[in-house]
Amino acid sequence: MVDFDANIVSAQRSSLPQTTINDLPEKIINKILKLAGLPNDTRINLNYGSSSGDHIFPRDEWWFCSSRPYPNNNIMSILLTSRKFYRLGIPIIYGENHVVIHWRNGNTLSGLVNLSDLALSSIRKMLIILNNSAPVMDIWALQNKDSIEHHRLDEPLSTRTSHYQDLAEQWERVVARMSLHMADTVTWLDFICDCADSETAYEITETLLQLPQLRHSFIRLSHRVDSKIQAIAREAALRTVHRPHDSYGDPFPYLRLPREIRLHVLSFTDLVTPQREVEWNDTEKYHLRTLGNTVCKRCKCHECPGGDHPKTLHWFLWGVRGRYARTFCSRYCSAFEASSGRYFSPISQTCLCWRPPSYLFLICRDFLADARETFYKRNRFIIKPSGDLMKPALPSTGCTEISHFLGNAVPSTALHALRHVEIVYPFFEANAIFSRLTDAANQDMRLTLDAVKGQLNLQALTICIHMADYTTWQDSDKTIWLYSKTPPGQTDKIMEDHIETVKCYTILAEAGLEKFFVRLHRPWNWWMCVARHDIVWQTLDTRSYSKTKAAELAAEVEHIVMGNGYDSMKMGKAKLLKPMWKKRLEDMRP
Repeated sequence: MVDFDANIVSAQRSSLPQTTINDLPEKIINKILKLAGLPNDTRINLNYGSSSGDHIFPRDEWWFCSSRPYPNNNIMSILLTSRKFYRLGIPIIYGENHVVIHWRNGNTLSGLVNLSDLALSSIRKMLIILNNSAPVMDIWALQNKDSIEHHRLDEPLSTRTSHYQDLAEQWERVVARMSLHMADTVTWLDFICDCADSETAYEITETLLQLPQLRHSFIRLSHRVDSKIQAIAREAALRTVHRPHDSYGDPFPYLRLPREIRLHVLSFTDLVTPQREVEWNDTEKYHLRTLGNTVCKRCKCHECPGGDHPKTLHWFLWGVRGRYARTFCSRYCSAFEASSGRYFSPISQTCLCWRPPSYLFLICRDFLADARETFYKRNRFIIKPSGDLMKPALPSTGCTEISHFLGNAVPSTALHALRHVEIVYPFFEANAIFSRLTDAANQDMRLTLDAVKGQLNLQALTICIHMADYTTWQDSDKTIWLYSKTPPGQTDKIMEDHIETVKCYTILAEAGLEKFFVRLHRPWNWWMCVARHDIVWQTLDTRSYSKTKAAELAAEVEHIVMGNGYDSMKMGKAKLLKPMWKKRLEDMRP
C-alpha cells in the first residue's frame, strides 16, 4: 500500500510542468544577475583586462574603478550560464555602467574595438580619452598611493606627433563600427582629446561627427582656453546631438506659469549648489567650501605650466566619488557640453563649479521672490566663524554669527523658506576669549530668535548645533590647545557655558520647533586629558567611554530645550549629512 501511494505521488510530480530560471520574466532575471555579482552603477575601464600593454592590474580581472576589482571568472561564469543570461547580462554590464577607455601607457582603443555587437549597442554612458594634457587622479591611486604614472601628462596632440597616424586610423575604425551598432539619442558621450592646434582638433572632430545622434555630448579639445579650439568643440558637440544652436529663442512668458512650476524650474539653476550646502559668516558672506584648492597642491605634479593648473577641479575638492566625479569645465579649458553648455551646477554632467547667480535676483520683484525661496529652501546653511576651523576662531564682535545671519543676512520675506540651519560654535577662540558664550551674546541671540520666530516655518525647519569639534590629524590637538592659551581649569566652565548658550533655543522650541539636534563630538575627550594633567597632547582619548558620555550629554541638552519626551534619533539625527568643513578636518592634512 505504501509503495502504491508513493508511485501515485511520483506520477503526479512528473506530470507537473518543469519551470527553470530562464522561464522567469526578464526583469526578475535582471535583478537576479545583479545580485549574483554583475556590476552596475560604476565605471568600467576597458584599458584593464586586455591583452596588450603592461598593466598594473592582473589581466584576469576587469577593473571597474570601484573599491575592488571584479574577478573575470565570476562574471564569465554568469554570462556563460545560458544564452539568455548572456543576452540579458551584457546590457547590464555595458548599459548600466560608465564605460571608460584611454589611449595611454601602451593602451590603445583595442578594448573598444573588441567589444561584441551586443555590447556596443548596449553602451549608454561612455568616456573616450584620446589625449589628456592635464592630470587625472583616480580614487584607486589616491587610496593606494600609486606611482606618478597615474598623473603623467600627455603632450598636446598634433598631426606631427609620432603616434598620431596610428591613433587617427584606429579612431576612424572605432567610430565606423560604433556608427553601425549604436542606437540614436540614447548614448551620453564624454570625449577628451587635448590638441596642440585647431587643425588637429578639426580633423579629430570630423571623425567624431560620423557617430549616430547622441543624447548628451561633452567635448574637450584642449586643457587651455583657446577661442578657435573652443569654437570647434562647441560646433562638434552641438552637431553630435543634432542641435543647430544653444541660444534661446523668443521670450517665454515665464511668470505666467504656476508658482509651483516656476520654483521647480529654478531648482535646476545655480540657486542650488553642487553639495546643497552654503556656508555663511560675517567676513566671507555666502560661500562654498571644498576639500582642497587646486590640483597641484595635492598631486604634486611636476609638469604644471607656470607652476599651477588653471583651477582644475577633481573629485577630492567636492567629495564626489564614483562615476559622477568629473574633472573639467569650459570656464578653464576649451570644452563644451551640448546638454548644458551654460553649466548650471545641479544639471551639468562635467562641471561642479559654482558662482553666485546674482543675475537671478535682479530680473523683477516676482522673480526675486521665487529665487530667494529656492535658494533658502533647497540648500542647507552652515553658520560658523570664518576660516576652516583648523585654527582657533577670532572672537566675535557684538552679535554672534547666527544673530547676524537671521537678523541681517536673510531678508525677512525669505525667513519662512529656511529648511536647514547648522550653527558651529568653536571650542577654541584666539586669546581664550569665548565671546560667543558670554551672557551678552546669549541675550542678543534671545532677542534675535524672539524677533524672527514668527516668520520662520518652525514645523519644517531643522536646527543642528555643532560644539567642540576640532581636528583629528596627528599633533594638531597640541598645536591648537597651546595656541588657544586656554587654562586647563576652565574646561568644565567652558562646557557649562556651551549648555547655557544652547538653552537660548528654547524660545524656538516653545514656538513650535520640531527638529533640534546637538552634536558634541569631542568635549569629553578634552576633559579627560585635562583631568589627568596630560602634558603631551599628542592625540585625543578616543575610547568608547568618551564618545558615550558625549552622546549622553548631547541628549540631555536636547531634552533641556525640547522636553523630556524628545528623541532626536527618531527625528532623523542619524541621517544628517556630514558638512564639508567636517570632511575637511577629517580627510585633509596640514
